[in-house]
Amino acid sequence: MKANTFKHRIKIYKKEQSKNEFNELDFTQELLFKEVYASCKNLSVESKNLDDGVSQIATHEFELRFLELDFSYFIVFRDRKYEILSIQDMDQNKQFLKIKARLQ
Repeated sequence: MKANTFKHRIKIYKKEQSKNEFNELDFTQELLFKEVYASCKNLSVESKNLDDGVSQIATHEFELRFLELDFSYFIVFRDRKYEILSIQDMDQNKQFLKIKARLQ
């Protein structure tokens, strides 16, 4: 894996729930965590029949330099939101991540 294969710019956001003055969950906000270069590969496209038409669900694989991420983050690539399905530390040496994500 070489970093020079990272040709796409992606944004990584974190979903965070805010509390009001009564310590109740008030709303969810999306905070920009980082903008990085990554490679992107289309894995699959699934078609589902719904009552009002056909919906397509696309799954992609992003490879990027290592970041401490969890499933409360999501990716924005070409102005489209991707939900993180899996995060894998490639070679277990904290240099590169492989993330599988589904178009929301």
